[in-house]
Amino acid sequence: MKFKSKVVTLTAALLIGTIGLLSTKAFFDSKESIQNQLINSTEEIVESVSQTVNSEMEAKRAFSQYVTQLLSNATNDAEIRNIIDQPQLTSQFIVTALGFEHDGHIVENDPTWDPIDYDSRTRPWYQEAKSTREQIITKPYIDIATGDVIVSIAQSVYQNGEFIGVSLSDVSLAYLSEVTNRVNMSALGSMVLVNKEGILLGHKNSSLIGKQVSDIAPNVKLENRAQQTVIDGQKYLINFADVPNTNWKVGIMMQEDKVFALIANMRNNSLAIALVAIIASMLILLMVLSHLMKPLNNLSDAMDNLASGEGDLTQQLATDTDEEFAKIAVSFNRFVGSLKINISQTKHISSQLIESAQQSTNNALKTTSATEVQLAEIEQLATAMHQMATSSGEVADNAQSAASATKEADQATTVGTEVVQNTTESISRLALRIDQAVDEIVGLEAATENIESIIKVINDIADQTNLLALNAAIEAARAGESGRGFAVVADEVRTLAHRTQQSTTEIRTMIEQLQSGTHSVANAMNHSKTTASDTVSKASEANIALNRIRDAISDINSMNLQIASAAEEQSLVAEEINNNTLKIKGLSENVSDGANSAKSTAQEQTALVKEQQHILGRFIV
Repeated sequence: MKFKSKVVTLTAALLIGTIGLLSTKAFFDSKESIQNQLINSTEEIVESVSQTVNSEMEAKRAFSQYVTQLLSNATNDAEIRNIIDQPQLTSQFIVTALGFEHDGHIVENDPTWDPIDYDSRTRPWYQEAKSTREQIITKPYIDIATGDVIVSIAQSVYQNGEFIGVSLSDVSLAYLSEVTNRVNMSALGSMVLVNKEGILLGHKNSSLIGKQVSDIAPNVKLENRAQQTVIDGQKYLINFADVPNTNWKVGIMMQEDKVFALIANMRNNSLAIALVAIIASMLILLMVLSHLMKPLNNLSDAMDNLASGEGDLTQQLATDTDEEFAKIAVSFNRFVGSLKINISQTKHISSQLIESAQQSTNNALKTTSATEVQLAEIEQLATAMHQMATSSGEVADNAQSAASATKEADQATTVGTEVVQNTTESISRLALRIDQAVDEIVGLEAATENIESIIKVINDIADQTNLLALNAAIEAARAGESGRGFAVVADEVRTLAHRTQQSTTEIRTMIEQLQSGTHSVANAMNHSKTTASDTVSKASEANIALNRIRDAISDINSMNLQIASAAEEQSLVAEEINNNTLKIKGLSENVSDGANSAKSTAQEQTALVKEQQHILGRFIV
C-alpha cells in the first residue's frame, strides 16, 4: 500500500471513529432531549385538553344546575316546558327533562321521543341522583331514543324542601370527542377521554365510544405517566391526566414511529452530514497530500526517468518546498548534476572514440586498398625498371641530338631578338608622330571654337541691324512722302541683315560638322597612340621573352650533357632497384595481411563504440 493511501486510510478511520462517536453521542443526547420535550409536551397537551374538557363540563354542569333551580320553581308541566324548550338548552344538551317522584312520568324537550310506560324512577340516573342528593354525571350508556352513547347530568329537585323529582341533561359523547380532539396532532395520534372504569367517553373513532380502553390498548393502566403499548401492530405512547371535578381522565395516544420520526430524520441527517464531512475531509486531505507529496512524486518520476535509461538530466527538482523535501531535492540535484557531467564527458569521449574508430577503419580500408595497389605497382615497377635500364642508352643518344638542336634554336632566337628590337624602335617613332598630330588637332578644335564666338558676334550685329532697320522703316512711314527713300534703304538693310543671319547659321553648321570630325580624328589618333604604346610594350616583352628563351636553351644544352652522363649511371642503378623491388613485394604482401586484420578489428571497435554512444544518447544533458 502506498504511503499516501496509508495516511488517507488512517485519517479516514480516525475521522469515521471521531465523527461516529460525536454523532452517536449527539444523537442519543438529542433523542433524550426530544423524548423529555415530548413527554413534557404530551403532559402539557393532556393537561390543556383536561382543562378544556373540565371547562366544558363545568359550564354544562353549571347550566344544568341553573336549569334545576328554575325547574324547582315551576308549578306545572307547561311552565316546565317553557323552561326546557329554551334554545340555549337545546343547543347545549341533547335532551333536557324532569322526572317526577309522585308518578314517575317525565317532561322533556324532545318531541320525537314518546316512550310508552316509561317510569323515570326506575332509571339509574334518577336513582343515583336521588340517593346522593347531589349533581351527578352518569356512566356512558346508550340513549333509548337516539341510540347514541351519552352521559347524563342529573340532580335532585326540591320544592319548598320537598323532593319532587330529578332533572336530566343529556350530553353527547360525540361532542366530548370533538372537544377532546380539537388539538391538532398532525396525524401523530389522537386524544381519548375515559372514566375511572376505563370506558371510552371520547375518541376520534366514534365506534369505539363506550368500549373499554383495554379493548384497543391492552395492558394500559389509567395512570398519569407515559406508557407504551401496541395497537394494531403499531407502537403507541400513552399518557393520562385527571379532569378536575370529575372521575374522568384525558389521554393522548401517539404512534411511536411518527413521534420519533424527527429523531430518525435527525439521525439520518447526522449520518448524511457525517458522511459528507468525511468525504469532503478525504478529498481535502487527498488534495493536500497530493500537493505535499508533489516533491516526492517529482523525485519518483525523475528516478523512474533515470532508471528507464532515457533520463532527462537537464531537469532539476524545485528546492523551494518543505525543509525535508528540499534537502532530498538538493541532494538529488547534486547527484544528477554530477551524473550529467560524467555522462557529458563520457559522451564526448565516446564521440571521439567513434571518430577515432571510424578514422582507424577508414585508414585500415585505405591501407588495404593502398597495399593492393602497391603490390600491383611493384609488379609494374619491376617491369618498368627493366625497361628503364634498356632505354637509358637511348636517352643518352637522344640527349646528344637534343644538344645540337638546342644550339640551332639559340641562333634563331638571336635573329628574332634583333627583329623585335628594330620593330620596337619603328613603333616608338610612329607614336611620337601621332602625339604631334594630336596636338595639331587640339589646336584646330580651339580655332573652330574661336570662329564660333566670332559668328555669334556677327549674328548679334545682324539682329541689332535688323532691329534698327525696322525702327528706321517705322520712322520713314511716319515721315510720309519725304521718308520714302529712307524706307527703301531701311528695307534693303533688313534684307541684308536677314541674309547675314542665314549665312552665319550655315557657317555655324559647317563649323559644328568640322568640330565633330576633328573630335573624331582626335579620338582616333589618341586610340592609335594608345595602340602604339601597347605595341611597344608587347615588343619589349617579346624581346625579354626571347632573351629568356636563349637563357633556357643554354640551360637545356647543359642539362642534355648531364642527362647523357646520368643515363649511363641510371642503367646501373635500375638493375639494383629491380632486385630491391622484389624484396619490397614480399614485405608488401605481409603488410596487406596485417591491414586486413586491422580493418576487421577497427570495424568491431566502431560497432561497440556506436552501441555505447546509443546508450549514452538516451540521456538528455
